[in-house]
Amino acid sequence: MADGGATSFIMLVTALLVAGSVSTFLIAEWGEVARSMEMERRAQAIDAETDVSLAGDPGHVRYSLTGQIQFYLMNSGTSVLDDSTLVVLVDGVQQTANVTTTVMNGGDWSAGELLQVQVVDNTLTYTNNTEVVLTVVVSSEFVSNVRGTDTLDAEVRLVV
Repeated sequence: MADGGATSFIMLVTALLVAGSVSTFLIAEWGEVARSMEMERRAQAIDAETDVSLAGDPGHVRYSLTGQIQFYLMNSGTSVLDDSTLVVLVDGVQQTANVTTTVMNGGDWSAGELLQVQVVDNTLTYTNNTEVVLTVVVSSEFVSNVRGTDTLDAEVRLVV
């Protein structure tokens, strides 16, 4: 019966080692979950601060018969937007290499600032007073390694 105490002691030490290993693993995993949740919270916050709107009269968007559309966007959110990530679709067709943007104040596209957008595509064959759908996707600058995004869909009338 003398070995009963030793066996119990060995089982206790083994159980403590296993419990310590498992708790270390669980604490490390909980840390990953907490970091992931914090990143998601930051992403939602910056997404809520990212907003864009069409500036000017949607019934009077400049258009030339050579396929050039010019319109203005306003940063109506509180985050600084990145005009280099702008995506423009005209009637569902993405305009890739033929979009130029100019921030009207010459600096960053900050809150309340206007951005001039010019789309040049000679395959666009609209006439005066044609209504088209402009879709614009904007992204904010990186804040804490995340970006916010916003999408604008607007039906506009092209005027020559």
